[in-house]
Amino acid sequence: GTAAAERAGASAASPAPDSRGQDRSLPPPAGPRPVFRSPELWHDRLARGGGAGPAVLGTHRTRVPMTTIGLAVPGGRVLEDMRHLGVATLTAELMNEGTRELATTELTDTIDRLGATLEVRADDDEIVVSLTTLDEHLPRAVALLGSVLLEPRFAPEDFERLRLQRLAAIDSRPDHARLTAHDAWRRLMRGE
Repeated sequence: GTAAAERAGASAASPAPDSRGQDRSLPPPAGPRPVFRSPELWHDRLARGGGAGPAVLGTHRTRVPMTTIGLAVPGGRVLEDMRHLGVATLTAELMNEGTRELATTELTDTIDRLGATLEVRADDDEIVVSLTTLDEHLPRAVALLGSVLLEPRFAPEDFERLRLQRLAAIDSRPDHARLTAHDAWRRLMRGE
């Protein structure tokens, strides 16, 4: 019994090194600090009817053959009055429901076939549209983005379904602690 206790005590005090001679009871030393290199930014304006359009900011990366496009338009929930609460969110959700030519499932299937993501959402102070796609599918993905923005479907049945989902979400909101905390934070910070 004593020999076994001595072996157990010795192994706890100084563990045997692994097959590479490393003592795994200690964390490894820190490596060199990574160097942050800010990407070079470019600035431009979208042409719009012969005049200057919205400002655009971007960066070019070549590691992954992928493009992400983000568009943020001033708006969102802070511009809603009490009679129009939820309009920005509902509008953004409706824009994800199809185009003049593509129903909801057709739009989703087309985005999936491109291996892309496309989303319209309402934040507090802006409406955000984002598209991420492989470079090889960029022309088709941008055309799809244009259809979502300029030719949204806004079908009455989609509106009614989303309206009912939103009302159900509002009714169940008190059951979610995180959402209740978020609401309290907004009231404290913004007086809402």
